[in-house]
Amino acid sequence: MFGPGTKIVDNDSHRISIDINERRKAPKSNPIIIEDNVWIGMNSLVLKGVCIGKNSIVAAHSVVTKNVPENVLVGGNPAKIIKTLTK
Repeated sequence: MFGPGTKIVDNDSHRISIDINERRKAPKSNPIIIEDNVWIGMNSLVLKGVCIGKNSIVAAHSVVTKNVPENVLVGGNPAKIIKTLTK
């Protein structure tokens, strides 16, 4: 489930170089994996190469820069584990 305004970005949208031809090339992309039963709160940003483990929750307005393990609540900028989720 994705809250409104959530952004999932698999690249940096541009290359950084002083060479104009290098800057014009397509940016490098890394896949994002979002496993089952994940909730991502409104206005969150998930960056390239991240895997969000099943049953995890991303708090609203978070910036996910690293992998999120299963069964945790993460939040903040950058997102950090706030709580382990149990039944």
